[in-house]
Amino acid sequence: MNRPALLAACLLLAAAASAPAFQPGGRCFANRASVPILSAPDRAATPVSSAPWGAELAITAAQGRWLRVRSGKTEGWVYAGGVSLEKPPAENKADILPTAGETGAAVAARPLSQAAKDYASRTSHGEALAHLQWLETTADSLPDEAVTAYQQQAAKGDFAP
Repeated sequence: MNRPALLAACLLLAAAASAPAFQPGGRCFANRASVPILSAPDRAATPVSSAPWGAELAITAAQGRWLRVRSGKTEGWVYAGGVSLEKPPAENKADILPTAGETGAAVAARPLSQAAKDYASRTSHGEALAHLQWLETTADSLPDEAVTAYQQQAAKGDFAP
């Protein structure tokens, strides 16, 4: 590698290392319509509250991809994928994704609302609805331990690097 390219690579690495990250004492903002605040850093934990779109949360601790946050008198854990360091725009556009490639795991795994199911039935998309209902039933039948084992083995979700 030539000297200018090596220097450029070093500068890029230094910039990436100094990029802001979720830190205790910092703040973050809900970037979903509703971000669950959980009792423990585990997707199966009991929700204690939720943060609406754009809500500011104080970060009190970080554990992997989980953040312990405080909002008023409520304190609990949120998954880092549901928050951002910058305040999102006033209008919630996070749930309207233009392409499938931009769909995050959390959005893709979210169950369909009853309104979406009713729409599929009304517009003759019954076969697609049947497939989605099968998928939801199958996903609901998996024990949390199996999902956690898969995520750990595949370095997904809570276990992503």
